[in-house]
Amino acid sequence: MIAWQKNDLAFQASKEYSWSSFPIQVVFQCGAVSLTLDGYWNGDRTWTVRFAPTQPGTWTWRSHSSDPAMDQQQGEIECVAPTTDQVKDNPNLRGFIGVSDSGRHFTYADGTLFFWLGDTV
Repeated sequence: MIAWQKNDLAFQASKEYSWSSFPIQVVFQCGAVSLTLDGYWNGDRTWTVRFAPTQPGTWTWRSHSSDPAMDQQQGEIECVAPTTDQVKDNPNLRGFIGVSDSGRHFTYADGTLFFWLGDTV
């Protein structure tokens, strides 16, 4: 997997839940970075957690759920940095967009300026 590329983990619940109940969370860790993400209902008894690693390295994950079929599942995801060519082809691999340190413009996580252009017809 490449850093900043989305990945979905699907879990099967033992029973049906309301779409708004969020019966599963997954904790992702890589070094000192820890991300806790809620799952979303993806039809029938399937719950999905969407994750994009924010740095290269070995990410471990563990699920936490009140449903025993989805609780305490775990795994690892190996993540590498995107190549220069991959970033050229897909600017999203520069990372999430946020406000610059100066607060005056938007940047990708790698510091590259983000040019936001909108138009109406």
